Amino acid sequence: MNTINYNEFIKNLTIKHCNTAKNFQSALEYYVQERINMVTYNTTNKFLLFSAGFLQADENGNYFYEFIPIRDCDIIDNIKIDPIDKNIKITYHIGRQQYNPQDIKEFIVVASPYNDFRIRLTFLEKPTENFEFFVHLRNYIMDSELRTKLRMSKLITDSNIYEYGVCQKI
Repeated sequence: MNTINYNEFIKNLTIKHCNTAKNFQSALEYYVQERINMVTYNTTNKFLLFSAGFLQADENGNYFYEFIPIRDCDIIDNIKIDPIDKNIKITYHIGRQQYNPQDIKEFIVVASPYNDFRIRLTFLEKPTENFEFFVHLRNYIMDSELRTKLRMSKLITDSNIYEYGVCQKI
């Protein structure tokens, strides 16, 4: 099994961003037209909480909401939550492991088919009715040869190792 350093791998590719793509289908069309290694596009998911009754509670009694991004791309990064509020704690959950957003920069979807990826917003105070927030993501689509290479290799990022379809902390 080959070992790939993610940072080296990604910096040696031709990547173009498509400002007009808002979903996988339009980004895929752009990718086919451009004939390059990889295309990125941004998505925004809007949420409106009508009541805290729709939320789950953790072991400390804090309400939380988990967003599970659609797995229709190969890599997700540049994750941002708006508005940022001191009463909201954001964590990422990959498999059964929890991550601080400052510790993990990306989630390699293609290299971890056996892990789920969740973005958890924990409300340290009960959220107000009609609380609105947005989850912004940058998504990558890559050619099939690169996708196969990542699936069949041990992939090392700054915070994780992806191997045999599973993401683990270093």
